[in-house]
Amino acid sequence: VYRDNIIAHLEWLVKDCQPGDLLLLHYSGHGYQRPTRSPTEDDGFDETIIPADCPYPPPRPGSDEDCPVGCKCLKEDEHCWRPAYSAMIRDNELRSILVDKLAEGARLVAIFDSCHSGSIVDLEYHYIPPDPHQKRTKLRNPRFSITESVQNKNHSGTLAMMFHGSMMVAGPAFPEARTEREDIDYHNGEFCASPIEDPQLRRATSAGKSVQEILTEHREKFKLGGLSYPRGQVITISAASDPKEVFELPKGGLLTDSLITVVKKHNYNVTWCKLIDEMALLFAVRNQQREDEAYDYPVHPVLSTNKSMRLRSDFHL
Repeated sequence: VYRDNIIAHLEWLVKDCQPGDLLLLHYSGHGYQRPTRSPTEDDGFDETIIPADCPYPPPRPGSDEDCPVGCKCLKEDEHCWRPAYSAMIRDNELRSILVDKLAEGARLVAIFDSCHSGSIVDLEYHYIPPDPHQKRTKLRNPRFSITESVQNKNHSGTLAMMFHGSMMVAGPAFPEARTEREDIDYHNGEFCASPIEDPQLRRATSAGKSVQEILTEHREKFKLGGLSYPRGQVITISAASDPKEVFELPKGGLLTDSLITVVKKHNYNVTWCKLIDEMALLFAVRNQQREDEAYDYPVHPVLSTNKSMRLRSDFHL
């Protein structure tokens, strides 16, 4: 449970793996966001997991704020967050091990039952389940390709392509973005696939750049942040989107309990899409059961991957 031990075992997990290997990682613990200047983090925060030897500083009198990036605290300041930031295991570190070192043809499913874990491995694609009270729209063309979605007039200026429910984009897993992109059609689609969507690339498509130019810029952006393109496939199921916290149940983690409940309900025969959607329903019900302690924002799992995948394919570990 200490930082060095966790890193060593993550390295062991992917070391010498071969094409066709299926790997499983489960983390249930604390998650946090620490400030960063990394160009891959549009919100200015790295998502992290917290090892047991991470030293949490006592609250600073008169302030509940963490230290900013490059704080000027004195070394002996017991309220400084720099030692804690250094001990946290960042999303960049997790990606460098779990994605960059995974053999081609191997598959890793990682379950993160922790706060702020939507993009905990910095994967390219995210699926956020629909609001249970939101009406879904039907998919007009179930065979939209990446090229078509960029060039199609109805999707001009976006890199959105296949949607199921309320949101399916690549990039930080922020459900708030739904209200900021009302021009995007949200479909009941089949694929978990989309290049990174951000304002710069949306402007690029509007400016008439070719799909190849857009995807090249996309790759360069990842290289600038020290990220590489995928080899094997990594899929994560996370307990919360990046800015959100998640609560625990008396019998254990909310994500872990919900996943087991849904899988058993379907006798271990369920699609990825149905799994995440039904887990989201359980999240909502259990949040309501907390009454006075209930969060006033949507609580839901996040499915992420570094490669295209069919949301309606069978879930298996």
